[in-house]
Amino acid sequence: MHRLTTTASRRRSHRRVLLVLLAALLLLALAQAAPAPAASEYVGGPAVDNQGRADYPLYIANDHTVYALRFTAAAGTLRDKDGAPVTTPGAGYYVKVRISPTATPSGGASRGFTWNPVTRQWVQERADWDEFPVVTTGAGGAITTGNTWTYFKFGDTTKPAALDSSTWYIVVSLQPTDGGSGTTQNNASPPAVEIIDMTGGLRPDDLTAAFRVHNGMPTGASADKRVEATASEGTEVWAISRTQANGVAQGYGTVAAGDFQLAVPVGLPFDVKIQNNIWPDPAPSFTGSVADVDIALGADDVTPPAAPASLTATAADGAALLSWSAVADAEKYVVYQWQAATPVGGRTNYTPHHVAVAEVDGAARSCTVAGLANGSEHFFEIRAQDAATNTGPPSAAVAVTPNVATHLTLATSAKVVKWGGRATLSGELSSDGPDVSEPEVRVERSFNGSTWKLLTTIDLTAPYAVGTAVKPQRTTLYRLVFTGDATHLGATSNVVTVTPKVKLGKPVAPARVKQGRKFAAYGGLVPKAKVGSHTVRIKCYQKKAGVWRLKKTVTTTNRNHGKQSRYVRSFALPSKGTWKLVAYAPKSAKYAATTSGARILKVQ
Repeated sequence: MHRLTTTASRRRSHRRVLLVLLAALLLLALAQAAPAPAASEYVGGPAVDNQGRADYPLYIANDHTVYALRFTAAAGTLRDKDGAPVTTPGAGYYVKVRISPTATPSGGASRGFTWNPVTRQWVQERADWDEFPVVTTGAGGAITTGNTWTYFKFGDTTKPAALDSSTWYIVVSLQPTDGGSGTTQNNASPPAVEIIDMTGGLRPDDLTAAFRVHNGMPTGASADKRVEATASEGTEVWAISRTQANGVAQGYGTVAAGDFQLAVPVGLPFDVKIQNNIWPDPAPSFTGSVADVDIALGADDVTPPAAPASLTATAADGAALLSWSAVADAEKYVVYQWQAATPVGGRTNYTPHHVAVAEVDGAARSCTVAGLANGSEHFFEIRAQDAATNTGPPSAAVAVTPNVATHLTLATSAKVVKWGGRATLSGELSSDGPDVSEPEVRVERSFNGSTWKLLTTIDLTAPYAVGTAVKPQRTTLYRLVFTGDATHLGATSNVVTVTPKVKLGKPVAPARVKQGRKFAAYGGLVPKAKVGSHTVRIKCYQKKAGVWRLKKTVTTTNRNHGKQSRYVRSFALPSKGTWKLVAYAPKSAKYAATTSGARILKVQ
């Protein structure tokens, strides 16, 4: 019985082994039939050792300084759109240089721009793949360094942010030109680089600052030659690019053959080499001490000017008017312009490039930058440059929105109105360019010319005339204000003044009075005046030979009389005859001169 039980157990064990083997074979078959992974790796990337030197930079500035690199892909390690190894020449791949905070790029963390020599455009890391340059495989499906350089830049001066590591990685991502999502391939084991801060102020306590150097005299080199900054007396490549002209939009001013510009760390000695030869020869190592300047290496003077102060910008039609304070040692000023970054691929993973748009003489304190889009905000900064071409740090940035100039005129139907009367204001809004589509004009009033209050707002239509009635209670100043719109500058009209008269009742007096005997004369006054004040006079005219002649003027005293004042005066008339009494309120700061109706009386 015991032997039978053992035999059955062995049979069951054999069946289990067979089942396991069958399952393993099935899994192997499924694995072989499975598609390529969503993202794969190839062997290669930036050339680490090309005749003893790297073909990529160890330090990368976080601004728009341009770098060059060469990369490889080992034969048979690239895959086509279906995931099969590529072993033949002529396979096309889009090339994207990414600087990633991790060895495996992910999501929106990477930064970088890649230069497309065909479209002559810088392509941001998150742009569509078909915007990037194309490279093709050689023999065996490999990509070799040859003499093909890929240009790139970091382009985000907000990175590395607080608590981020300054160690990032250069990833050369490739995608088959006939591929799509899920076919991207990244170089395995990407080299680490150090991000340095061109602004010098992002993280001053723990992030190495950067500055630029360029040739302060002709290099004697031809165009498109290797130029690099290396550790002094070493071969470690800190920065690498190609001399001008190399077909790349660099964004700086030097364009003569053999010119260069490199970004290097502040506080560390370095040499510049052109085609492996130290330049200038012989030259001591150079160490910079100030961030965000551009030093004329090789010049006798390597001290940059200070940053210009007090930069201001005033909007004009399609232009900006800039002004600033003088800087000692400035041979000229370079004006830089940019606009706010716009999202690429749903994210804004870059800061705008500050492009040089104008140069003015060192004696100048202002300039006009034209050709700007009206209604769009533009930013400006300036730098001073000395005779040796050392360029100092930037001024504080200013913003301005150019717009079409507009003009407002204002007139009034009457400068003086009776008490309770109205004047009609009429104005016109005109534009130096396109008409204002839906202009809104403010009608404002003031009593002193300095403090203005909104009276009403009027929406205008072509031809932009405005008419509104006003009923001033005292001398009032009026103006029109157009605050502007997306493409038009605001405007303020001329000022008009409307002054009311007081309401002055004609004198009340007896129809007949005795010569030389006093009688009382009085009348109403609106608005009410201060009790005891003397704002009204009575003019006394006598008729002689059919002509009224002024014979006497008396000053009255104001008294309360309900909701108005009453002017009162007792006086006598000196001679017999027909007389006419007329009340008169002289001009004041608040009211226009006012004359009442006449009261006729007989003096006996």
